[in-house]
Amino acid sequence: MTKDKLTFELTDVIANKDMAALGYVLFFLPLITCRDSRIGRFCANQGLLLLLAYVAARIVLGMFSWLLIFDFIYELAVSLLGIAALALGVFMAWRLRKHDEITRLPFIGKYTLIK
Repeated sequence: MTKDKLTFELTDVIANKDMAALGYVLFFLPLITCRDSRIGRFCANQGLLLLLAYVAARIVLGMFSWLLIFDFIYELAVSLLGIAALALGVFMAWRLRKHDEITRLPFIGKYTLIK
């Protein structure tokens, strides 16, 4: 049921898997609906990390938006970045919901902001 040594109680996973999966896309939902759930907090943390990585990447891309020559490239990069972040969140939620695979996000998933 778990991958890269993440363990959760089976009753917690069964009871809160749906809301926790939505936490990858809307990080605050599991914090509201299943605040005592360990898997809910984990998925909310992963969703928050994904959102913060998206915001940081937008800021970095925004530093290059002042170049008028690259305006089209900037808009394209921002659009692709948003689609990629949403797709990653949906993919991680799908893996949890359909395959019971609880994994961390690549590169940034090791950090914990919500305990």
